[in-house]
Amino acid sequence: MPIGRGARGAGRPVRGTSSTGGSTPAGSAPPAGDSLLLSADPAFRGQAAHLNPEQLVVLAAASCQLLSFLAVAARARLDVVAYEDDAEGVMPEGDHPVRLTGIVLRPRIVLAAGPTEQRVRHLVDVAHRECPYRGAGGERDQDRGVRAVVGVEQDHAADNHARPPSPRSTPHT
Repeated sequence: MPIGRGARGAGRPVRGTSSTGGSTPAGSAPPAGDSLLLSADPAFRGQAAHLNPEQLVVLAAASCQLLSFLAVAARARLDVVAYEDDAEGVMPEGDHPVRLTGIVLRPRIVLAAGPTEQRVRHLVDVAHRECPYRGAGGERDQDRGVRAVVGVEQDHAADNHARPPSPRSTPHT
């Protein structure tokens, strides 16, 4: 199948390269100049100091949600003071083949005074739907278990935003 041709037709190719010339593999994604040292998870005799594929998948979902939310917030003219996500992937050991079965995103968002919490939660949902990574599964996203647990806070003082709040227990899927 030619690059850019998938089940849904032509698209923009997204590239990634991985290589090794010894004991430490590396990965990059041209045209970005950054590269990452890669390893297997320590459970598979990898090095904990280097990123593993499971961490990269979780990071891809979390960073996609972050960037999508910033775009949605900019369109809504919201002032995002801080955004932090403590995302976590679930990889059951007894489920073979071993794989990620879910990802929980936990964005904590601090905004300048203005929008209601309900409005911000709606915008998080919009960003979740617009995220290209999330969209790869379309409506089957629920089957993959990608969901967001959101914490929202208004910044009422300039020094009040050093640390975003803890996430609320209300899940957003």
